[in-house]
Amino acid sequence: MKTTELPIRPYARLLTMLSEQLIKNERVALLELIKNAYDADANWVRVCFDSFNEDMSANNDSRIIVEDDGQGMNPAEIRESWMNPANPQKYIRKRKGNRTTSGKKRIVQGEKGIGRFALLKLGSYITVTTRTRDTDFESVLVHDFTEYDSEFTEEQSESKDIFLDEIRVLYSESSPPQTIQQTHGTKIEICKTKGVWSMKAVSRLVKDLSALTDPISKIAKHETADEFQIIIECNGKQLQIEDENEEILKRLKLPRFCGRFTIWDSGCV
Repeated sequence: MKTTELPIRPYARLLTMLSEQLIKNERVALLELIKNAYDADANWVRVCFDSFNEDMSANNDSRIIVEDDGQGMNPAEIRESWMNPANPQKYIRKRKGNRTTSGKKRIVQGEKGIGRFALLKLGSYITVTTRTRDTDFESVLVHDFTEYDSEFTEEQSESKDIFLDEIRVLYSESSPPQTIQQTHGTKIEICKTKGVWSMKAVSRLVKDLSALTDPISKIAKHETADEFQIIIECNGKQLQIEDENEEILKRLKLPRFCGRFTIWDSGCV
């Protein structure tokens, strides 16, 4: 009897399957990207809906931009972490009890490294530009999935077997930096948007995000408070994220707060 070794070679459709299983809808996808910014020790994250129609439905020119002033990624982190989903290092650190970020010592929110799959939920042409504090250049990743159908079973409208190891992402370095205005951070531009957006969907997103703001930091303004600001803009207009608990906390006349704010998922998104 002859014995041979057979490799495990997933079809590219696995990306779509994981995206559907792990991310319920477009709002949850954006939430995952915001968690990534939080885990990167960002002080703020900005989500911009650009060139959408007046009713916030998408058109061919619509794009979603997610930008933060977090730590950013260096080339090694891009190759070893971003391009390798389910990297075991985060899991190993959490298993050993290290559940905090390196800078602000925040409780890490990303569980499965599924931010990459969130991109698939939101669009088919994605540009990720990132820069760390100690570099004088930007790393640019272009995810161009426009030649494939949504299930990765067709390429340029032709049915064919497409395997996961055949999917490529273009990487380049830009010097001097042109996209990241601050000294470090990440900017994700999502074009060829997917899903159904509307004013109602955006309003629900804003309501969901109110659970992620820190009303105590707003009120106490203590030097040790860990404030994380979330900004939502629609066609250049900033939307107010109101926390219904903020007025209650104000009436309590809280003393100066010395704790740390933890972003958490209430499960209501």
